[in-house]
Amino acid sequence: MTALSPLTDPQERPILAFEDVSRLFRVRRGFFAERNSLAAVNRVSLRLDRGECLGLVGESGCGKSTLGRLACGLLTPSSGRVLFDGRPLPEAGAGSWAAGRIQMIFQDPSSSLNPRMRVGASVAEPLTAGPGLSEAGAQDSHEDRAEAMLTAVGLAGAGRRYPHEFSGGQRQRIAVARALVTRPDVVVCDEPVSSLDASVQAQTLNLLREVQERFGPAYLFISHDMSVVGFMCERILVMYLGRIVEEAERDTLFASPAHPYSQALLAAAPSGLWKKEFPPLPDGEPPSPLAPPPGCPFHPRCPKATEQCRRDVPEWKEISSAQRARCHCL
Repeated sequence: MTALSPLTDPQERPILAFEDVSRLFRVRRGFFAERNSLAAVNRVSLRLDRGECLGLVGESGCGKSTLGRLACGLLTPSSGRVLFDGRPLPEAGAGSWAAGRIQMIFQDPSSSLNPRMRVGASVAEPLTAGPGLSEAGAQDSHEDRAEAMLTAVGLAGAGRRYPHEFSGGQRQRIAVARALVTRPDVVVCDEPVSSLDASVQAQTLNLLREVQERFGPAYLFISHDMSVVGFMCERILVMYLGRIVEEAERDTLFASPAHPYSQALLAAAPSGLWKKEFPPLPDGEPPSPLAPPPGCPFHPRCPKATEQCRRDVPEWKEISSAQRARCHCL
């Protein structure tokens, strides 16, 4: 796998990098209970190269959306650093020199679009907080830029209408247009098709691929669906209980997943992308992130667990140049 060593050449260094990033939340289970620490993201390191589509997959509650918000600067790490184009992102809520260069497509377009704002104004809104108009379009108004982007996603002339006048798939296209109107370098796609019908999912995924080919942003694509991630991404990270447990190129992961959790995710996914049969996850709920198990966090559900798994947290093991995993049984 590619190392996270710092690079001075702007074309060689990753556009986005996490360096041993953790995010803790203070929560309590009852009104009179003491507050406990919940590690939503636990010592994650990753890199996203320019123009790449990097997949992040895992069960609900594993920390994927928290990681996406850290990547956008919406949350501040409790420890570690998030680097954008070689520079640390400022703390959440502070004025950001990266505003407009990192955008996010949220899971539910109905809740991410202001129902009282016309679509054209909603799409143009990021330009007021972003880096401004590009040199190539400096003569254009924000409204012209918004209309051009709506045309690019197949919604020409939609700027004067309101979100409730569109279908779910069309609203997601509006969300894509709004995320891309500033010509960002990175787009975080947080479950962008999970709320859509199957046919509309395919249209939206094809649109995202076409947009990437045309405008060149890098995608951090978050999903719980292995089929969707396999269609979109060249490289995939598998996340479990706040940790990245496997990193591999797509074809390598689907042909020979190394971590038992990756195997279980593939076993649960109805798709023809992989040909092997893998053991499914055992029945039962995953451990609570408020009380994670010692050692390997997956050992209570793992059919291969040993005493070492119950005692020691596994380190990365390089399986090949295209794959590595955290597992004592490799």
